[in-house]
Amino acid sequence: MLPTPMHSLAQDGIPPEIFCRIFVFCSSEFTCALPPKIIESPLVLGQVCRRWREVSRSIRTIWKARIRLNTIVTLTYTAEIFKLDFDSRGFKLLELARDLLPASSYIALDIVSAPARIRESFDPIPSSAVVRLLPLSNELIWMVNFNPAIFPGGSLVNIEHLSILPSMNLDTDVAALSPDQFGASPRLQKLHVMSLTPRFLNSGIPLSRLRSLTLDALRFSTISLEVESDWRSFFMSRSKDFNCLQELFVASSSKLVDIILEANFLWHQLTLFDISVIDSFNTLSLLLDRLRLSTRITHLRITHRQSASQRLPYHDEPPVTLPFLQTLALGNQFPLPMIEHLTSSSVLRSLDFSRISLSDLYSVVRKCPHLTNLSFSITPSTEIHPSSGSTPIVLSCLTDLEISFDVFFDQEQEWSSAFFPTLLTTPNLISLDIRVNGPDSFPLDLTIDLIKRSHARLSSIDLYIVEPTSWEPPESLLSLFNIIDFAQTVDVGNLICPQTVLDSFAGGDLLPHVKSLTLCTSSLKKTVSAINERLLHEETRKNVILRKIDCCIYAGYTTANHSDNGDDNSENADDDNNDEGRDDDSNNSDDNSDDGLDSETVLIAATEIQERYGIDCEFHL
Repeated sequence: MLPTPMHSLAQDGIPPEIFCRIFVFCSSEFTCALPPKIIESPLVLGQVCRRWREVSRSIRTIWKARIRLNTIVTLTYTAEIFKLDFDSRGFKLLELARDLLPASSYIALDIVSAPARIRESFDPIPSSAVVRLLPLSNELIWMVNFNPAIFPGGSLVNIEHLSILPSMNLDTDVAALSPDQFGASPRLQKLHVMSLTPRFLNSGIPLSRLRSLTLDALRFSTISLEVESDWRSFFMSRSKDFNCLQELFVASSSKLVDIILEANFLWHQLTLFDISVIDSFNTLSLLLDRLRLSTRITHLRITHRQSASQRLPYHDEPPVTLPFLQTLALGNQFPLPMIEHLTSSSVLRSLDFSRISLSDLYSVVRKCPHLTNLSFSITPSTEIHPSSGSTPIVLSCLTDLEISFDVFFDQEQEWSSAFFPTLLTTPNLISLDIRVNGPDSFPLDLTIDLIKRSHARLSSIDLYIVEPTSWEPPESLLSLFNIIDFAQTVDVGNLICPQTVLDSFAGGDLLPHVKSLTLCTSSLKKTVSAINERLLHEETRKNVILRKIDCCIYAGYTTANHSDNGDDNSENADDDNNDEGRDDDSNNSDDNSDDGLDSETVLIAATEIQERYGIDCEFHL
């Protein structure tokens, strides 16, 4: 029987809706390049047959091109080179996108800042170039000094998403804006502006069309009484103009946040509410009142940059229930009763806590059995107490777990259930990320216990500690790698792999399905030898799985570098053992000497592996 031609399968009566779902799933963001890469998705979809071309070009979500225009294209910092970048290359890329992509496609243009010496000597953006680029763009991210003359009336007629993030204060230049510069933007729906005052918002922005608004004033730690009065007047007179607003992002001091919370928005329309304050909240009453009105919220994030010394009072407050809440992220300033009320939603799937105690964490997650994503950080001041109980907590739907520890142990302390979530069991966990933000040991044994008791088949694991840590005996890392044999992405940054681990990896028995590996070793020669042996082994089986290696080399690092008891051990060891150890060390140094190791040597070693096996390989010192 002859094989069925591909074009026959393409015309086989499959509904276009099915094709749409498949094309969206397999497509990534279009890459604009000269010459164009027509073999990339979604361009390649239109080369199968006419029907595939028609269906694929009718799906706007897969035709999105992002063009990033940097102000410098060579190391020659001159105005001519800079203008060539915007007048020639940028315009050609946009024309290319318009020629290749369907008329309904989405073009995003990012213009980033020039170095200081360019900004001081030349006008960073040639107006003639930008005026031609803007009408071709649907999204504009402007990260350079703001100049109103660059935006003539009607130039933003196709803009749907506008981000004005100047390198200098925006408020000094908005006085020259005329209402038709941004008022004639009928498709504008998302606005992100970095500004201390509301002057830019008062310059003809079509507020009634906005569905998403981001006010970013984190750069300004304090606001004057005059600026505070300007914001209050603006929201008193214009807040009801935001009659289509569904997403509100605010990043500022608590004073400006309070002013925004006092505004008469149509709070019941909000589906996403994101607040980030520089300092900390002064009161909860106003925030809770607004949340009670915002019953349609699906995503809520309330965080603060400064860690609060104590939680805000929460007495006799009516409960806040958000029945459609799916994602919640909170800082450490909020009391447990408030958290329990917010997490009562039956559709809650993602939780993110900053500096929560294990006792509170256990209390909350016991009532959230359907979580799929959980992220939290633990500090020494938030130890668990015996009153929290010892009943295991099974999160059968959890697929992603992120844990961060801000722990600085005393000499007598060690990892235990007082610091690590030993009660959690996650049988369907796919991704595990654990970070220790302190120069101490890593809870490797407790991590192994978590994976073992959960019987988790991890696809991705990321373990990180600030300072490099060597493991003796090496069975700790071997045990970890043996129980994550299904993992495709493994990152054990700063956990220095001993020779026994490298030997097992080289033989192909360890991490047999890994595609991307990030690790640390103490010898470049040992690492290169192990990688070559592993890749040769995979080539022999005609099944090369490993595609990316990123390795940091701590040349000359030994266990003694990180041992707290190295002096005591050396004093108690007998002379024979010392002599034997010296012989072993000398042999190791002869076999794997990295004398004269520099960045050029490391680069050459990585390049040889890349060219020989066709994989991504990077070595760092």
